[in-house]
Amino acid sequence: MQNLLAICFLATFIATGASLSCEVCEGIGDTCEGPLHTCPPGFDTCGIIQEEAKMGILVKMTVKTCFPASVCEEGLTVINLGKVGTTVKKVTCCVGNECMRVLPALPPIDTALNGKRCPACYSVHGLACQEEIAQCAGDEQYCFDLAGTVTVGGMTMTVIMKGCTNHAACNDTLHGSGAFAGISVVATANCTLASGTASFVPEFTGLFFQAFAGILLGKIFSRLALG
Repeated sequence: MQNLLAICFLATFIATGASLSCEVCEGIGDTCEGPLHTCPPGFDTCGIIQEEAKMGILVKMTVKTCFPASVCEEGLTVINLGKVGTTVKKVTCCVGNECMRVLPALPPIDTALNGKRCPACYSVHGLACQEEIAQCAGDEQYCFDLAGTVTVGGMTMTVIMKGCTNHAACNDTLHGSGAFAGISVVATANCTLASGTASFVPEFTGLFFQAFAGILLGKIFSRLALG
C-alpha cells in the first residue's frame, strides 16, 4: 500500500510539478533580470541570447527565456547588411544559477572576405530599397532577404532587409514573429546560397526575429547618438 501511494505521488509530481521554469527578461547591456515563467511544452531548457548590433555604434542586448534544447548547438549567427552594419547573436543554454551569471563577450567575427557577394539594403516605410553589393566574409555563405512589418509604440512600419548571413542564422527561421524592448516583428525571410544555385530551407525557431528587432534597436540608438 505504501509503495502504491509513493508511485501515485511520484506520478502526480511528474505530471504537475516537474515543469521547467526559467527567468524571462530582456534588456540593453550584458545581462537582465526578470521573473520566473513556466516554459511551454517543447521548451526544455533555459538560455541566454547575447546580441551585438554594430550600426554606427555598438549596442549590446540580452534576452533570457525558455528554449528548445535544439538551439543549444546553434553557434554564432551573423547578419551582414553591408554599409548599414552587422549584428551577431549567440544562444547559451543554462540551468539554475548558471543563468544568473554575466557571460563573456561574444567572440569576434571572421572579417576575411570569402569571395561571395549578396544584394544588401535596409528600408523602413518603403515597398523597395536601393540595393548595394555586400562583400560576404567568414562563414557567410548565404544571401538573405526579409520583408514584413514592425510595430513600435503603436506605429506599424513596413521593413525590407537584405544582406549576407551564415548557416546558423538561416537555420533560425523562414517565417515568424518576435520582439525585443517593445519592438515587435512579423515577417517572412528567405536564405539562398550566395552562388545562387540552390536554396536553404530554414527551420523556424523565432530567434532570428528577436535578432531583427535588436537590429532595429541598434539603428535607433545609432541615430540618436549621431544626432
